[in-house]
Amino acid sequence: MANQLHKIGRQYLNLEFNGSEAEAMTLQGGLSGLCMTEIAPVIERVFNRCSDPEALLRIERLDIDAGSVALDHVERMLPEMIEKALEKALRETPGIMGALPDLPDGSHVRHMTKQECATEAFLFFLDNGTLPWAFLPGSQSGFESLVLESWGRPAPGGSTDAVVATIRRSLSVPVARKRLIAQFSRPFTESLLERLHPGAVALLKKALLRLQRSRTVPVTSEKVEDAIREQAFAHAASAPGFSEEAFLTEIEALALMLPQLETADKKVAPPLTGDKPDTATGDRADQDEKAIPQQEVAGKPLDDKGITLPDTASSIINNENEDTKRKDVEATQAEHDGWARPDPPSFAERDIPANAGQEEGRTSENPITKERLPSPDQEIHGEHPDEQSGIYVDNAGLVLLHPFLPQCFEALGIARHEEILLPDRALQLLHHLSTGKENAPEYELVIPKILCGLQPGTPTGKPSGLTPEDREESAALLSAVVRHWDALKNTAPEVLRRTYIKRPGKLSRRNDGNWLLQVESNSYDILLERLPWGISMIRLPWMTRMLHVEWYY
Repeated sequence: MANQLHKIGRQYLNLEFNGSEAEAMTLQGGLSGLCMTEIAPVIERVFNRCSDPEALLRIERLDIDAGSVALDHVERMLPEMIEKALEKALRETPGIMGALPDLPDGSHVRHMTKQECATEAFLFFLDNGTLPWAFLPGSQSGFESLVLESWGRPAPGGSTDAVVATIRRSLSVPVARKRLIAQFSRPFTESLLERLHPGAVALLKKALLRLQRSRTVPVTSEKVEDAIREQAFAHAASAPGFSEEAFLTEIEALALMLPQLETADKKVAPPLTGDKPDTATGDRADQDEKAIPQQEVAGKPLDDKGITLPDTASSIINNENEDTKRKDVEATQAEHDGWARPDPPSFAERDIPANAGQEEGRTSENPITKERLPSPDQEIHGEHPDEQSGIYVDNAGLVLLHPFLPQCFEALGIARHEEILLPDRALQLLHHLSTGKENAPEYELVIPKILCGLQPGTPTGKPSGLTPEDREESAALLSAVVRHWDALKNTAPEVLRRTYIKRPGKLSRRNDGNWLLQVESNSYDILLERLPWGISMIRLPWMTRMLHVEWYY
């Protein structure tokens, strides 16, 4: 059988060992490598033999007992023992092999078609802004196609009416409607609207045409048209039948707001879809904190290694011209590796993250400042359902760029002082820095959201391309990272992305309301010992919560 993709959320290997503590520690160290090199391929082979390539088998929990083995035979025999025990457990578990039995309530096994998985992921995304950890969408168009197919195929023991009812419940929430309009194609949303209420698309187009021809409330922007489409889904989600009269009345009421929407469309709007920043309690976590003293050289903070922190990429573009325009710039600023641009201000001139110059450590608490912790009964605003167990990401290495981001954002007009002015553009820029791609869907923006001070569930605008200035600054920023991190020597930006930035990780919420990012280790992470700035604790000027990073090497 051809190889398939299998994903394991958590894997535990528990051993009972009779011996000294020193021997146990040695065994533990050897088992880590054994799990990666020998046991993981064994598990993959068993899953390939026992799974159906045309369907998805979800097992919430599976326990196996591999038996006993002599210490000197562990490396040779344990993988084979696990292979036999795993296949035996899979074949004996009801619902995994052969015909589907009537599984009891609470069963750890569930069979799903690809279309069912896509629909489940679609609903999860509408509600939370991320995808289920085990779902891989491929392309956006492929994701949409699978969802559309599922609406025409009744689920085993269910019906398409049940799917429609579930979608209608999700779309009763304004954030879900905004996310639907912003993140999915026009043909897809129209297919969904027609599925919810046949004839609704024709009525929507009729209303849009009427408004477009109106001299008093013309529809001249995409934002206004999207607002009308959102209203159509609001009507479809709440009304048992799509009433033409009621819908047109709602559109007429919305039309009264069109001038304001048109005006807002032309202005900079810092907040994203009315959602709050990531405060966990609605307050800034650092209100009661005291600023950490920072050493300065030529207006730049020093880390505790005595190394001047690099400025952002904006400083290398047109550096000489900028220096001649601003007479009040210190000469020492221009001498720092060609990175001294007088505007925007240096890190030392603002409230910089407490850990920006910190030696990479393994402690999770800031030894100098004490954050005000939320009281136990305070509810975390916008809590993500996976933030306690962990949200899996593919670009955890973005945290390496944190010292460069404030001035880069200010130079591009994305941020000012402690505020993100253009959050959607900031998110797209961070995605480009990590992948080299543009037009990122929202479900790929979890770490960019955290670095922008937003919560994982904060809805974003439509995926958009970057300006030439954005691309130029991004390239300059990555080149600057390589130049200042001299261990990389002449590493190309794409190699930096591939080896460090596009790194798997897990984001979770700590008990104190701050975030924890655990980054998957790799052999070449030894070069992190020569990284001239710290990454263990990060808080950019606009971040209200600390990001703690665990990156072992």
